[in-house]
Amino acid sequence: MTLNPKNVDERRYKQYRIRTMMMAIVVIAVWLAVLGGASGVLWPVIWFVVVAVGASLGLMLGLIGLVYLGFGLFAIGDRVLGWLKRAAHWPEG
Repeated sequence: MTLNPKNVDERRYKQYRIRTMMMAIVVIAVWLAVLGGASGVLWPVIWFVVVAVGASLGLMLGLIGLVYLGFGLFAIGDRVLGWLKRAAHWPEG
């Protein structure tokens, strides 16, 4: 009996999703154990690391947004100039 490739891919995807979920649960459990056992001295360090990572990710996302905005404005400007050049007969030179 041959298996339908679509069913095989779907089953593999479900297995991958279950494995990923189990790994995420294990990682979260370990981090909760580490953070739960952390003394009062470690909390400021942990919060500093969390805030630093969050700020870095926020900065990167902001810069990526500015790059996309720049590319979009450049593309729009290029289209507008092309449209104006076709509409008006500019002297070649």
